[in-house]
Amino acid sequence: PSDNATQFYQFPTFSSDGSKLAFVKIFSTGEYVEGVSIYTANTDGSSAVEVYTSSQDLPVFLFWSPDDKSITYLALNIFTEQLSLNLIPADGGQNQVLDVGSTLYWDWHPKNDAVAVHTGGDAFIAPEDHLSLVDIDGTVTSQNLELAPSLFKAPAYSPEGDELLLAIQNEDNENALLLVDEKGAPKDELALTNGPVAFGWSPDGENIAFVDKNDGFDPFFFGALSVIDKTMPDEAITVGDAVLGFFWSPDGEKIAYFEPLILTGDYEGSADEVEAAKLRLSILDVGSGKVKNVYEFLPSQSLTNILPSSDQFQHSVSIWSPDSRKLVLSTLGEEGEPLVMVVDASGSLDPRLVAEGIAAYWSWR
Repeated sequence: PSDNATQFYQFPTFSSDGSKLAFVKIFSTGEYVEGVSIYTANTDGSSAVEVYTSSQDLPVFLFWSPDDKSITYLALNIFTEQLSLNLIPADGGQNQVLDVGSTLYWDWHPKNDAVAVHTGGDAFIAPEDHLSLVDIDGTVTSQNLELAPSLFKAPAYSPEGDELLLAIQNEDNENALLLVDEKGAPKDELALTNGPVAFGWSPDGENIAFVDKNDGFDPFFFGALSVIDKTMPDEAITVGDAVLGFFWSPDGEKIAYFEPLILTGDYEGSADEVEAAKLRLSILDVGSGKVKNVYEFLPSQSLTNILPSSDQFQHSVSIWSPDSRKLVLSTLGEEGEPLVMVVDASGSLDPRLVAEGIAAYWSWR
């Protein structure tokens, strides 16, 4: 390779059983990307397999199937700037394009046989906006749902797969959270919303958390975090002033959420450049409704990028340890150096530096 040739890696994503890792390798010469590949490997780095390579369609997000046999990925075409949702076997094979659009968000059905897709409309309603169910059990077929999506990103299947959570415009032209069955038939309207909304199921499928992002600017919309029991949606726990994103703990007892420090109600610091860029990590105990503020820090660019889309990222990566006791965060040090910190969810221990790095996630197991 030439003197200015470089290669680097992005988007590390654990398989659901924690035994494998998918990642993207980028090869460039100077300012130009020469090629991009998706690899899968054992977590010790052995048995690496190149499952996809391209010089024009650049993978920007990876999402394993629940059975770890396939990988869906989002690719950006450098010539058309169009996004595509793709499916490829985890050990290599034929690539299949499932959908194309200006924006694409999706969730796997727990039985691995379907993907729910939201095309367009994450911040502004557009003519191409639609919701679809893509059957991938055998021949790939797509069914558009007769529902008008409102402002949201990722659809979310319940852990059992019998229900799908969406945000739609109802018959009264109101924005609402809607439960549909796995075939897309409407069941229950859970709540009305104002701005772009992000949501996610608790691991046991009993509760739903959502942020009604009725303030801020694209892509950094924010709002209060609400948690509802799907059988009693009128009784909500609501916390936070300016929540950008959140992640359920694996045990379903806690939610980690992030706010810009200067937008929190009790902020009393100076508004210098460093303080203005800090985030606050808080932990909500869902059972008691109590909140503990555990960490204030400068986020890395990687973490800053995923928080506005935490509803999509929480499907594919975890910042929580499998035992729900700790979180891993990519941060910036005093000199702007990228640091990986492990934070105790109880707030009783000081955050611990574990490595230098620009992105960090925990294995699911």
